[in-house]
Amino acid sequence: MACMSLPMPPSKWPKGNAWSSDWDEVTCPQCRAGKEPIDTFTLAADGKSITCKRCKRTSYNSNDVEQRYCGFCHVFHENLWPPCRAWWIQQPVPQKPG
Repeated sequence: MACMSLPMPPSKWPKGNAWSSDWDEVTCPQCRAGKEPIDTFTLAADGKSITCKRCKRTSYNSNDVEQRYCGFCHVFHENLWPPCRAWWIQQPVPQKPG
């Protein structure tokens, strides 16, 4: 299982700073193997919706689109640890109570 831990969310990284498996803070073997960060969402061509690759739900809420947020998974996509994104997409979709 990927550790999903990092010193700060990617959205807070200095501009131009990218994921590197050479970082001293990265000790999880699965994280070190995730050299190619991937997007965990897709944006519609018109930019008016966002679809989460994990739960496959689409939001047309402009705030969700702007903030790259999935209300079902309760996650800001850009805060996901880049090398763990493929692992995260493959995890079971959270179940709503009821």
